[in-house]
Amino acid sequence: MRKKIELNLIYQAALENFSRYGLRKTTLDDIAADLGVTKSNLYRYTKNKETLYHEAVAYAMRQWQERVKKALVGVDSPKEQFLILCHKAFAYLAEDKIFCAILKNDPDIFPMFPVQDEYGEINRESVVLLETILKNGIEQGVFRPMETSHIAAVIFSIYKMFIIQTYIRTDDQFVEQVFIQTVDLLTQGIFLSNPPS
Repeated sequence: MRKKIELNLIYQAALENFSRYGLRKTTLDDIAADLGVTKSNLYRYTKNKETLYHEAVAYAMRQWQERVKKALVGVDSPKEQFLILCHKAFAYLAEDKIFCAILKNDPDIFPMFPVQDEYGEINRESVVLLETILKNGIEQGVFRPMETSHIAAVIFSIYKMFIIQTYIRTDDQFVEQVFIQTVDLLTQGIFLSNPPS
């Protein structure tokens, strides 16, 4: 239990330093100083700076995932689950300034064409969560029949693109409007169900 608490503290200190200085300029000495330990003590928990960076980012991504999952607890409607998933996943980044800064410096955390995705396992878990909601919606007759694994992957790709775009463009109102319109497009489509003749 003690090791877990120490790891959480190490990851938090690492994230704060990486968000301030970036991966290249951050040193293990910086992180150790924030923790009140020596660099050699830090080596008990990590192999090197790059490994600590990836572990800390993975930790932050899992925190993000857990918060979204927690928001879905007790919600039975697949339609509501889908909307909550979209909104909570987006809103979390607006609140987590440290992870936002890291993401801004390293958009490859969400690679658009993942040849090698350092966080592939975590990202796959997000796609599976989305796929589960889609399957439940189809079973309950709320969503139309579809190939859920493919659609979940497409929606997650749109989400990644949107997240990356959010940190390139600084106009918050534009971003929020595009987000609302994107969710509307995903849920309503572009065709009228009963178009006029």
